[in-house]
Amino acid sequence: MHINAQCVRIRENNGEISLIEQGAMAPADVRKHTVASLANVPVMKEHHGRDFYKFFFTTHPEHRRYYKGAENFNADDVEKSERFDKLGNAILLSVHVLANTYDNVGV
Repeated sequence: MHINAQCVRIRENNGEISLIEQGAMAPADVRKHTVASLANVPVMKEHHGRDFYKFFFTTHPEHRRYYKGAENFNADDVEKSERFDKLGNAILLSVHVLANTYDNVGV
């Protein structure tokens, strides 16, 4: 079974970037690459989850209204908030679970 995720390999030669190959990736390959990229943002280490909300609230302030009590929060308020530390870890954990079970059709 193949999915619609595209595998694109590029080659840079003297500043020129050219497409070498494009095709569908197998679910196991998608899982492998996604899990590898998530190694940079481990769950419960430092404050990667809270940093997501700092970025989210700064970049998309119109969505703050969906977080009761945080309608007027800015990045500094998120930094001080235990609530967004927990929410950030929860969303990060969900992304890690999704990535690690991507090729398991039964799950």
